[in-house]
Amino acid sequence: LKRMVLADYERLPETADVVILVFDYEFGKRSFKNVKESTADILRISRVASKEQKLAIEKSLIDSAKELQDLVIKNKKSQDVVLLSEPLAHLYRTFIQVVDAKNSRVYRAHYNLAETQFEIKHFAKATLNYRWIMDNMSSKMMKQSELDAETISLKAIGSRYEELQLAKLVPGELS
Repeated sequence: LKRMVLADYERLPETADVVILVFDYEFGKRSFKNVKESTADILRISRVASKEQKLAIEKSLIDSAKELQDLVIKNKKSQDVVLLSEPLAHLYRTFIQVVDAKNSRVYRAHYNLAETQFEIKHFAKATLNYRWIMDNMSSKMMKQSELDAETISLKAIGSRYEELQLAKLVPGELS
Protein backbone atom coordinates (compact mmCIF):
# COMPACT_ATOMS: atom_id res chain seq x y z
CA LEU A 1 0.00 0.00 0.00
CA LYS A 2 2.75 2.42 0.96
CA ARG A 3 4.60 1.81 -2.34
CA MET A 4 1.44 2.49 -4.32
CA VAL A 5 0.68 5.67 -2.39
CA LEU A 6 4.24 6.94 -2.83
CA ALA A 7 4.31 6.10 -6.52
CA ASP A 8 0.93 7.53 -7.48
CA TYR A 9 0.17 10.21 -4.89
CA GLU A 10 3.50 11.58 -3.65
CA ARG A 11 2.40 15.22 -3.87
CA LEU A 12 -0.90 14.80 -2.01
CA PRO A 13 -0.82 16.10 1.58
CA GLU A 14 -2.22 12.83 2.92
CA THR A 15 0.76 10.90 1.57
CA ALA A 16 3.09 12.32 4.22
CA ASP A 17 0.59 11.24 6.88
CA VAL A 18 0.57 7.70 5.46
CA VAL A 19 4.37 7.52 5.40
CA ILE A 20 4.64 8.78 8.99
CA LEU A 21 1.93 6.37 10.10
CA VAL A 22 3.65 3.39 8.45
CA PHE A 23 7.01 4.41 9.91
CA ASP A 24 5.57 4.74 13.42
CA TYR A 25 3.71 1.42 13.05
CA GLU A 26 6.82 -0.47 11.89
CA PHE A 27 8.97 1.14 14.55
CA GLY A 28 6.38 0.33 17.21
CA LYS A 29 6.53 -3.32 16.13
CA ARG A 30 10.32 -3.14 16.58
CA SER A 31 10.75 -3.89 12.89
CA PHE A 32 14.16 -2.23 12.83
CA LYS A 33 15.26 -3.95 9.63
CA ASN A 34 12.76 -1.75 7.75
CA VAL A 35 14.09 1.52 9.19
CA LYS A 36 16.46 2.15 6.26
CA GLU A 37 13.64 1.89 3.72
CA SER A 38 11.24 3.86 5.89
CA THR A 39 13.69 6.69 6.47
CA ALA A 40 14.29 6.91 2.71
CA ASP A 41 10.52 7.28 2.26
CA ILE A 42 10.39 9.93 4.98
CA LEU A 43 13.22 11.86 3.37
CA ARG A 44 11.48 11.68 0.00
CA ILE A 45 8.14 12.85 1.34
CA SER A 46 9.61 15.55 3.58
CA ARG A 47 10.43 17.59 0.49
CA VAL A 48 6.73 18.10 -0.25
CA ALA A 49 5.34 17.96 3.29
CA SER A 50 3.55 20.88 4.90
CA LYS A 51 5.12 22.68 7.86
CA GLU A 52 2.90 20.73 10.28
CA GLN A 53 3.83 17.45 8.63
CA LYS A 54 7.54 18.33 8.73
CA LEU A 55 7.22 18.96 12.46
CA ALA A 56 5.47 15.59 12.84
CA ILE A 57 8.24 13.92 10.81
CA GLU A 58 10.94 15.56 12.94
CA LYS A 59 9.20 14.53 16.15
CA SER A 60 8.71 10.97 14.96
CA LEU A 61 12.36 10.66 13.90
CA ILE A 62 13.83 12.15 17.07
CA ASP A 63 11.49 10.22 19.40
CA SER A 64 12.30 6.98 17.59
CA ALA A 65 16.03 7.76 17.67
CA LYS A 66 15.91 8.44 21.42
CA GLU A 67 14.07 5.19 22.04
CA LEU A 68 16.51 3.22 19.89
CA GLN A 69 19.50 5.02 21.45
CA ASP A 70 18.27 3.87 24.87
CA LEU A 71 18.08 0.29 23.56
CA VAL A 72 21.60 0.52 22.13
CA ILE A 73 22.97 1.79 25.44
CA LYS A 74 21.10 -0.92 27.35
CA ASN A 75 22.42 -3.65 25.02
CA LYS A 76 25.84 -2.23 24.20
CA LYS A 77 27.66 -5.33 25.44
CA SER A 78 25.63 -7.58 23.15
CA GLN A 79 27.16 -8.80 19.90
CA ASP A 80 23.87 -7.96 18.18
CA VAL A 81 24.06 -4.25 19.09
CA VAL A 82 24.99 -3.51 15.46
CA LEU A 83 21.48 -4.66 14.51
CA LEU A 84 20.20 -1.69 16.52
CA SER A 85 23.01 0.74 15.77
CA GLU A 86 22.66 0.66 11.98
CA PRO A 87 18.96 1.66 12.05
CA LEU A 88 19.80 4.29 14.68
CA ALA A 89 22.41 5.80 12.37
CA HIS A 90 19.78 5.92 9.59
CA LEU A 91 17.39 7.76 11.90
CA TYR A 92 19.97 10.38 12.81
CA ARG A 93 21.14 10.83 9.20
CA THR A 94 17.55 11.28 8.05
CA PHE A 95 16.80 13.73 10.86
CA ILE A 96 19.87 15.76 9.89
CA GLN A 97 18.67 15.91 6.28
CA VAL A 98 15.05 16.77 7.14
CA VAL A 99 15.66 19.48 9.75
CA ASP A 100 16.76 22.99 8.87
CA ALA A 101 20.56 23.09 9.10
CA LYS A 102 20.36 26.07 11.50
CA ASN A 103 18.24 24.13 13.98
CA SER A 104 20.22 23.57 17.18
CA ARG A 105 19.05 19.94 17.32
CA VAL A 106 21.16 19.18 14.23
CA TYR A 107 24.32 19.48 16.31
CA ARG A 108 23.06 17.05 18.93
CA ALA A 109 21.98 14.67 16.14
CA HIS A 110 25.50 14.83 14.62
CA TYR A 111 26.95 14.15 18.06
CA ASN A 112 24.63 11.19 18.68
CA LEU A 113 25.35 9.88 15.19
CA ALA A 114 29.09 10.15 15.83
CA GLU A 115 28.72 8.30 19.12
CA THR A 116 26.67 5.56 17.44
CA GLN A 117 29.14 5.21 14.59
CA PHE A 118 32.04 5.05 17.03
CA GLU A 119 30.24 2.34 18.98
CA ILE A 120 29.84 0.18 15.85
CA LYS A 121 33.45 0.88 14.83
CA HIS A 122 32.67 3.14 11.86
CA PHE A 123 35.47 5.40 13.01
CA ALA A 124 35.89 7.43 9.81
CA LYS A 125 32.20 8.36 9.81
CA ALA A 126 32.31 9.13 13.53
CA THR A 127 35.31 11.41 13.00
CA LEU A 128 33.51 13.24 10.19
CA ASN A 129 30.53 13.95 12.44
CA TYR A 130 32.65 15.10 15.36
CA ARG A 131 34.59 17.37 12.97
CA TRP A 132 31.35 18.66 11.42
CA ILE A 133 30.24 19.84 14.86
CA MET A 134 33.55 21.58 15.50
CA ASP A 135 33.59 23.20 12.06
CA ASN A 136 29.99 24.41 12.12
CA MET A 137 29.04 25.15 15.69
CA SER A 138 29.42 28.55 17.27
CA SER A 139 30.25 28.85 20.96
CA LYS A 140 26.70 30.14 21.54
CA MET A 141 25.28 26.99 19.92
CA MET A 142 27.66 24.85 21.98
CA LYS A 143 26.18 26.30 25.17
CA GLN A 144 22.60 25.90 23.92
CA SER A 145 23.11 22.26 23.00
CA GLU A 146 25.18 21.47 26.10
CA LEU A 147 28.04 20.14 23.99
CA ASP A 148 31.63 20.74 25.02
CA ALA A 149 34.17 21.70 22.33
CA GLU A 150 37.10 20.17 24.18
CA THR A 151 35.33 16.84 24.64
CA ILE A 152 34.20 16.75 21.01
CA SER A 153 37.72 17.57 19.79
CA LEU A 154 39.17 14.76 21.90
CA LYS A 155 36.54 12.36 20.63
CA ALA A 156 37.37 13.33 17.03
CA ILE A 157 41.05 12.66 17.72
CA GLY A 158 40.27 9.38 19.46
CA SER A 159 38.03 8.26 16.64
CA ARG A 160 40.67 9.11 14.03
CA TYR A 161 43.27 7.24 16.08
CA GLU A 162 41.04 4.15 16.19
CA GLU A 163 40.57 4.38 12.43
CA LEU A 164 44.34 4.56 11.87
CA GLN A 165 44.92 1.74 14.32
CA LEU A 166 42.46 -0.50 12.48
CA ALA A 167 44.29 0.27 9.25
CA LYS A 168 47.53 -0.64 11.07
CA LEU A 169 48.96 2.79 10.34
CA VAL A 170 50.06 3.46 13.93
CA PRO A 171 52.47 1.34 15.97
CA GLY A 172 50.99 -0.97 18.57
CA GLU A 173 53.25 0.42 21.28
CA LEU A 174 55.05 3.69 21.58
CA SER A 175 58.34 3.68 23.45
